[in-house]
Amino acid sequence: MTVIVDSYMESGELADTDGVLNNDGYLLLGGINAPVPGLPGKYSNNFIGCVSAFFIDEQSVDLLINAEVIYGRVFACQ
Repeated sequence: MTVIVDSYMESGELADTDGVLNNDGYLLLGGINAPVPGLPGKYSNNFIGCVSAFFIDEQSVDLLINAEVIYGRVFACQ
């Protein structure tokens, strides 16, 4: 998985898995509605920045086009 935020690129692999992203079909970026036990607030609240690129398995994901729900003020990166 690779994400570029404010011109900074970060890549990583899923730890303790077979490398497959298994979820319920939703991926939350920039905050969550309810607290997650053990997850520091700085990782779950008030994201501010520009996610200019997001890749899963080297495939680009257009976050604005593929979003089902967008909360708050969201604009394309400048």
